[in-house]
Amino acid sequence: MDSVVDFEFKNHMALMVQKSYNSEQIKKIPKDKIQPFMKNYKSVSWALLMGAWFFDFIGALMKRVKQKDYAISTAAREAYHEKLGPHHNWLLRSAASIGISACVSRTSLIDSIIKEQSMVQGKRFTEENCYELFEIMATKAEKIGTHIWSLYAKHNVDRIDD
Repeated sequence: MDSVVDFEFKNHMALMVQKSYNSEQIKKIPKDKIQPFMKNYKSVSWALLMGAWFFDFIGALMKRVKQKDYAISTAAREAYHEKLGPHHNWLLRSAASIGISACVSRTSLIDSIIKEQSMVQGKRFTEENCYELFEIMATKAEKIGTHIWSLYAKHNVDRIDD
């Protein structure tokens, strides 16, 4: 992953996401470095950026979900507004709001996880195990997001406008 991002930044390809936008990016590339495939190129770096936003959201969500006093819908709403909402247009924010309002209750979520994991693991999965799982998910999501962001920081990019 690191080498692909390094390659794309070095070759001014990190922000190539769509034909019209690529035309602007190609103007920044030395003429002798332009390749025919660049016109329609879909940047891996850009896809990773979407992943960084997603992992930031999952980390923020799981940090809230592991706190028993948070309603799942409140946890989802706060995490969304903090991590994903700023990158979405009005239509996506509205759709997310509708989806978030349909979140299950904490009891339903826990019961569902217990039932599924007990079946998958072949042993009794408990509520305590659910909270351990939430902690693991929060930690792993944060670690992955931090690594992806470090790839951008390495190229002196701390923010990419969406």
